[in-house]
Amino acid sequence: MKKLFFSILSAGLFLPLALHAGCIDGDCQNGRGTMLSADGTIYVGQWKDGVHHGQGSLFLPDGTFIKGEFAKGSLVKDSEETAATVPRARAGAVAQPPGTYPEASTRLLTETDLAGLNAAELKLMRNEIFARHSYIFTSSALKKHFAEQPWYTPRFKEVYSRLSAMEKANIKLIVNRTKQLR
Repeated sequence: MKKLFFSILSAGLFLPLALHAGCIDGDCQNGRGTMLSADGTIYVGQWKDGVHHGQGSLFLPDGTFIKGEFAKGSLVKDSEETAATVPRARAGAVAQPPGTYPEASTRLLTETDLAGLNAAELKLMRNEIFARHSYIFTSSALKKHFAEQPWYTPRFKEVYSRLSAMEKANIKLIVNRTKQLR
């Protein structure tokens, strides 16, 4: 599997993310940030001189998760969990944001989307939006849950200003649906 991944890299299918991407959170120049590439690849991790450098995670368009050490934009050492999960990438697939309910950050939700969910599921959906923006949770249950997610990095005590208008509207809809269930 490792050979497959490195052959894909050497074939040039994964150009440096900075060439076809936009920084969607944090510092993608020299620091820690999240970048979304034109092909749907998401990189979350450390940056140096505008390329991924240091500890980071790649979320490929086919849903593959790659975690490891990067240097000058290339994976130099992958984690054990990566080695077991690297399938061949599907052409044309678009990556979803991480989490159980990625749609809460990709499109406006409707009442129909929420109709079959219970209060616990709605709570998770709402809090995944905050987690994608690196919110530091104060609830011990949410801290524990998101600490177990490989894509989550707690960085900010306040993230509401970082949310898109769509995410804010989805949160409002989720809160209203949760109130209806009480």
